[in-house]
Amino acid sequence: MLNRTAEDWQRLGHLSTLLEALPALVRELGFHYYRFSFASCTHAVSAGNLVTGSEAIIQAALDLRAHHLQRSNIPLIWEPKAFATAPSLWAQAQRLGLRHGWLQPLHEGVAHSCLALLRPHVSVSATEHYQNAASALWLGEFLHRTAAQSDTALKSNRGCV
Repeated sequence: MLNRTAEDWQRLGHLSTLLEALPALVRELGFHYYRFSFASCTHAVSAGNLVTGSEAIIQAALDLRAHHLQRSNIPLIWEPKAFATAPSLWAQAQRLGLRHGWLQPLHEGVAHSCLALLRPHVSVSATEHYQNAASALWLGEFLHRTAAQSDTALKSNRGCV
């Protein structure tokens, strides 16, 4: 992912092109599964290769964070202690093969998104997280910005007042 040129990223500046390239970008970061979701007052976008039911677990993991982190861009490491108050959700995630990774939430005004990077094997070490955190955050921000600017949203969102 780091070996891309500015021209490469400019070509990926259209939402449909970026979402097509997303599986390869996620693999370059070392993950099998991903989910990107974006929501604003005007539209929502979602893309990923997770099995049915996984989206609810990801949202629950974000909701389990402490109140002061609900609007934070701090990543959530996908590990048992993230599910300490809901061990049944952790067990369900394990059954679905979602065992290791992290969630990168992003918030900007009323718009929010999350890039989930997950895999069935090999836990995320502190070293790996520090090595890939900047790339994952940058990718999440690029996805968020591209989705926010997209006028061809994949589905409308009427959730804002």
